Parts: sequence; structure tokens; C-alpha cells
Amino acid sequence: MTWIAAAFLVVSFLVILQLLRVPARVAEISSVSRSALRTVRDPALSDADKEKAMRAGSLRLFVLFAIIALATLAALAAPAAVVGLAAAAGLVDFEAVLACTLSWQILLGATVVGVIVMRAMPRRQP
Repeated sequence: MTWIAAAFLVVSFLVILQLLRVPARVAEISSVSRSALRTVRDPALSDADKEKAMRAGSLRLFVLFAIIALATLAALAAPAAVVGLAAAAGLVDFEAVLACTLSWQILLGATVVGVIVMRAMPRRQP
């Protein structure tokens, strides 16, 4: 039962990250950064225009950071709460489940399932 709970914990985390569009938001960070670099290098823009664009970009990066941090917390908390409830019911040992998540078998399996899930889900634009 420990292995099942550990697999659930890791795979659920990956699925929830995908459902909350964390990979798309990470890609958006790269896009905003590239846009900022183009802005700085654009000789046609005045310093005031560059500053305005950079402020907008930095605000967007801050918002994306907050969204990603909160989404990651939610993606970890939800499956951990389920495993915690199972531990409270005496079905699993929570510490053993956490230790099991670090095994190479669980990490390899989660990686394979994560890649399959990411490829199977439709891509959305940020």
C-alpha cells in the first residue's frame, strides 16, 4: 500500500501541475524575458519607452512567479492531504510513503507517466 500511495502522491503532483498550466506559465516566463531583451536592444525606443516596457515585463514576471509558487503549493498539498487522510485512517505510514517517493522506481515511473500525461493533454496558449 505504501508504494501505491507514493505513486499516487508523485503522479498526482505532476498531473495537477499540468492541469494548473504550470509548464505553460514557465514557457511564458521565457517569452517575457526574450521580449525584455528585444526591448532593451531596440534603438528605435526612447529610454522612457524602454523603462515603461521593462516595468510591465517585470510586473508580469512577478505575477507569474506568484502563480507558479501557489500552483506548486496546491499541487503538492492536495495529494499530500489525501495521503495524510489515509495515514490518519491507518492505511499507510505517512513517513514511509514520503521515503518511498525518493526511490528510483517511483521516480522513474512518475517520469514516464508524467511525460505520457503531458503529451496526451492538449496544449493551451498562455
